[in-house]
Amino acid sequence: MRALLGQATNIADVISIESELATREADLESLQQQQASLTGRVAMSTVSLTLTAITDQPATTQPATDDSGFIAGLRGGWAALVAFFGWVGGVVGVVLPFLPVLAVLGLAGWWIARRLRRRAAGDGPAGGGPVVGGPAGGGPVGGREPATATEPAPETAGVGSG
Repeated sequence: MRALLGQATNIADVISIESELATREADLESLQQQQASLTGRVAMSTVSLTLTAITDQPATTQPATDDSGFIAGLRGGWAALVAFFGWVGGVVGVVLPFLPVLAVLGLAGWWIARRLRRRAAGDGPAGGGPVVGGPAGGGPVGGREPATATEPAPETAGVGSG
C-alpha cells in the first residue's frame, strides 16, 4: 500500500487508494466477526453419528431346549453360586489395595478417639499419674472417712443396771 501511495501522482489516485484501503479493512473486520460467530456455533453444535454393522453371515440361533426339572434347577443354582462368588471376588479385588490405607486411618482414628475420651473423662493429667484425692492419693474412699479404733463403742442399757 505504501508503494502505491508513493507512486500516486495526483490527489485522485491517493483518494482512490485510501478508499480501496478502507473497503478492504471493513471487509476484513466483517470476516473476523463472521469467523468468531461461526466458532461459537461450532463449539455448541451437536454431532449425530449412526453406525451400522455389515456382516457376511446372518446370526444363527440355537434351538430352544426344555430345561425343566431337578437337574436343570441344580444347574441354575450352581451357575448362580459361581456368579455370586465371581462377584465377591471382584469386590475383594477392588477393595484389597485400599485395605492398608483404611487400616492405618482406622487405627489413627481409634487412637485419637481413645485419647479424647480419656481427656474428657478426666482420668488424670496427660502424664498418666494418679488423681490427687483418690484412693491412690491417700484420700478417703467413697467420700467418707474410715472408722477409727478411737471411737467409743455404744453403751448397752441392761436391766437392773443402774
